[in-house]
Amino acid sequence: MEVASKPSLSLREKISLLVRILIVYPYSLVSFILRNLLVRDRWWFRVKNAGSRCLTGSMTVKQLQYLFPSTPTVYKKWTRAKGLLSNTEEFPAENDGEVGARIMWVGEAWKPGQKLLLYFHGGGYVLSMMKGHLEFLNYVKRTAVDSELKDSLAIAVLEYTTAPAQKYPFQIREATQALSRLLARGIPPSDITISGDSAGGHLALSVVSHILHPRPTIPRLSLDSPLAGLALLSPATCLSSTKASSFQKYGSIDVLDPAICQHWTSQLTDNSEFSADLASGNYWGEAAPAPESWWKGIRSVAKKMLITAGEEEVLIDDIRVFIKTMEGVFEKEGGSFQLETLVAKGEVHDAPLMDFIINFKRSETTRRTAEFIVETFRTA
Repeated sequence: MEVASKPSLSLREKISLLVRILIVYPYSLVSFILRNLLVRDRWWFRVKNAGSRCLTGSMTVKQLQYLFPSTPTVYKKWTRAKGLLSNTEEFPAENDGEVGARIMWVGEAWKPGQKLLLYFHGGGYVLSMMKGHLEFLNYVKRTAVDSELKDSLAIAVLEYTTAPAQKYPFQIREATQALSRLLARGIPPSDITISGDSAGGHLALSVVSHILHPRPTIPRLSLDSPLAGLALLSPATCLSSTKASSFQKYGSIDVLDPAICQHWTSQLTDNSEFSADLASGNYWGEAAPAPESWWKGIRSVAKKMLITAGEEEVLIDDIRVFIKTMEGVFEKEGGSFQLETLVAKGEVHDAPLMDFIINFKRSETTRRTAEFIVETFRTA
């Protein structure tokens, strides 16, 4: 597989980065604080979110990738701190159209008889996995241990190639291959739940779209039975536009703003097949604009689906459009397909990640997501 290496910066770029860290970022944050001194409504909540937003908004993608540790580095450091063995598994390309894939086990690898959570981390397709992702997954594992599942839940995280090193739809190839190889190991689809936050939620939906409508350039993936579930956490459902009113309404409250979303998305979609796919009526890269007919047959892909969002996140309008579409699909398909949605009051984008980075408490979304994942493995 191809994993983007940490970019190198020239002397001029390093000076620029230093200026942004020492001047641009503090100036942006202090300016926000001064403009909101008289705001009494959740002042500290707004400042914490602004700290994250100003940091990512003050730097280019290349600078952020240079500054933040790589996914393998984050994983190895976290497992060492937890007293766990680093357990990385490679799936080399073996057939035409494959690109290889790599997964990292949160704890021990899957063993026969266990259930499996396959997780796609967020980060706008440009940032590596963060410690907060692993802490959230560890919380899910503890929730499982406290349930009837006990220690029978294995968790794997896909290490996909970030943009701009690879463009759309390269990451869909990696995710599809990882799932395909896990299925080939003999894991029943009914023992697998797929989850992802933000861009990871987008990637999960892209895999679902590929199963329903095989993309010609990606090896076909067929399921003998539906997956146990899909848990989509603040999924990015519309990469092609930031015109929804929520971008302006919550841009000064959320951890994201329109400029960040546009800049990060361009790294993935510019000079790629993304626009051509959308223009031809194929929605492998866009969930919200897709009609109900695109999702026909979803009950053959998953038994249960959870869609979460923060009431005050910039992506909420697009997520609501997608929720409405899925509600229409549910009314038509019903049967064994179960749909649950959670738009959490007072929350912003990607609460399960933010909870373990800046909030240090368990939000409604975090708690319900962990419970839902456990519930997907319960037999009727």
